[in-house]
Amino acid sequence: MASRQPDPATEDRIVSLDGGRLLVNEAFRPVLEAAGLTTFEAVMTLRGGEPYRVVPGRSTVRVELPDPRGGRRAVYVKRYTYAPCCAGLRRVLRLDPPRSFADAELRNMFRVLDAGIPAMRWVALGEERPASGAAQRSCLVTEEIAGAVQADKYCEAAFGADRSREAILRKRGLVRAMANVARRMHCAGLVHRDFYLCHLLVRPAEGAKGAKGAEPALHLIDMARIGRTRGAAPPRWVVKDLAALLFSSRPSPATHIRSAVFTRTDAMRFACAYFHTPHLTPEQKRLIRRVIRKARWIARREEQRRSRGTQE
Repeated sequence: MASRQPDPATEDRIVSLDGGRLLVNEAFRPVLEAAGLTTFEAVMTLRGGEPYRVVPGRSTVRVELPDPRGGRRAVYVKRYTYAPCCAGLRRVLRLDPPRSFADAELRNMFRVLDAGIPAMRWVALGEERPASGAAQRSCLVTEEIAGAVQADKYCEAAFGADRSREAILRKRGLVRAMANVARRMHCAGLVHRDFYLCHLLVRPAEGAKGAKGAEPALHLIDMARIGRTRGAAPPRWVVKDLAALLFSSRPSPATHIRSAVFTRTDAMRFACAYFHTPHLTPEQKRLIRRVIRKARWIARREEQRRSRGTQE
């Protein structure tokens, strides 16, 4: 299991419960104890909550837990109930150590934090490890980021119909912030492999600074598929991540974007901020063209998938 702290500034300590099957962030231990979530099975069989995402073998629910100090604390409980055979085979071929999906995601969260990118705060990690092989069942509990919304929902609500000067300045700040997250991630040798707008959470800048185009706070989420490379991320992985982001920024039934929120100028601003230059070099322009082609391919694939679903 992962055993390091997510952020030294928080001075969180790890507490082992249930014979080591559940690791708990000590700062959240009173909350978990008040809710009766002190064993691995208690977390895995927790009922209620608001479903956030449910797919075969994995589910995520939002739950509000009573805080003994007053009020309630909202957390997300992600539970893995089995490991897909293809994922297990890939790990064997790569000679990866046996590790649960929840543990792998928590380790990725630490790597993202080390790269200077804000992420969720971990609450608990649990896994049921058989005598041999990776854990089939595991869970990861993280704290909700107060005041944050999915970036695609935020963009449509904030810029879909608002074409005012203030909205344009706020959008420019958001574009810079997204480019900074992508650049830091790739410079650290991390590739998200699921880098859609919905996997960025936005906490808008408030007051006068927000009106002047200050960058909002962004948090990266859903880090189960993050991969590492030696050195900076190779161009092919950069293309895949940026193409996913570009695809999800355009109007699509697959996202909450319904309006032409982002313009070609916004895309150019993103590229210049990502490469940290006022003018793109020929090599950088070639990479951006690859990103555009890849984004179009993702759009065609998504359209075909939805078409097959409708026919069925």
